[in-house]
Amino acid sequence: MKLEDYTGAIQDYTKVIELNQNMPVLILTEEMAKDGIKDHKGAIEDYNKAIELNPKNAAAFNNRGISRMK
Repeated sequence: MKLEDYTGAIQDYTKVIELNQNMPVLILTEEMAKDGIKDHKGAIEDYNKAIELNPKNAAAFNNRGISRMK
């Protein structure tokens, strides 16, 4: 992500999430990468997953709203 290699970051985050699907922090990070490549619809779908895992995750709601605005 810091190198702005969003596609590579998404691939890495996706693999880690496959190995441990109950990590909402990683899901949020993957969505941020999707926003970086302007895949806002994909980001919104993943924010929905993060919210499903933790309905009290304010960051997921906030970031989903930002993605919807974009």
